Amino acid sequence: QRRKVIGYTAGGYLPEELVLACGAIPLCFIQAGDNAILKDAGAYICRWFDPFWRSHIGYLTSGKDPYYTIADLIVVPLTDNHVRAFSNTVGYYTPEIESFVFGVPHVKEKSALKYYLQGIIRLKKKLEDFTGVKISESKLKQSIQLCNRERELFRQISLMRQSDNFAVMSKDFVVLNHGSLLADKRVMVEILESFIEEIKDGTPLSKDAPRILFTGSTLARGDTKVMDIIESAGGLVVMEEFAEGIRPYWGKVKLGGDLM
Repeated sequence: QRRKVIGYTAGGYLPEELVLACGAIPLCFIQAGDNAILKDAGAYICRWFDPFWRSHIGYLTSGKDPYYTIADLIVVPLTDNHVRAFSNTVGYYTPEIESFVFGVPHVKEKSALKYYLQGIIRLKKKLEDFTGVKISESKLKQSIQLCNRERELFRQISLMRQSDNFAVMSKDFVVLNHGSLLADKRVMVEILESFIEEIKDGTPLSKDAPRILFTGSTLARGDTKVMDIIESAGGLVVMEEFAEGIRPYWGKVKLGGDLM
């Protein structure tokens, strides 16, 4: 029987561990940077909405990107009104793909944590019902261990850039990070382990280049314009900090106590 593909929106609020624990395939929507797709989205939503989310609408409604059309279920953690506009639009114009929405609070309080946790519990039940697979404690623990390993490898690669002799280009790191949002998790872990071995003997980058923190709201797959400008000007990006489009990797999920 074919495994279910769970498409989800970027932002770091979808626990891939739950998707993996029920035997499904997590697939993040992170493509953007194509003006033609934005024009396609213009038939469905006003142009003053965030172009990242308009791009998703364009890809889903046009069917031009297979990463968007193969999803069996779309999970949308609601973080702001742009995400809500995306959810409402695709829910109306692409009803053939079922959607599941849960809220993400904007404050860090106990009540907010309880609210978010209730959304995750609802998601767990939805995934179990949708896939027909019960998420057991052992399966969830295995998935957490796998995702923790992936995050650990990304931390190792990122921390290598503290040294003056690092050999990791920002565009390479971003490509790997974006790839991890699309690729099979075990395959991605092998790729990251291989990459670390390769760059140990790599040629160091310029020690004299300005070291730059590259930050913003969104860094989409396919949009390298700013990184190209920095690189052509002789700068080196040594850290990327984005709310959407870069997988969070600094944290580690604890395996003790209630895993949810």
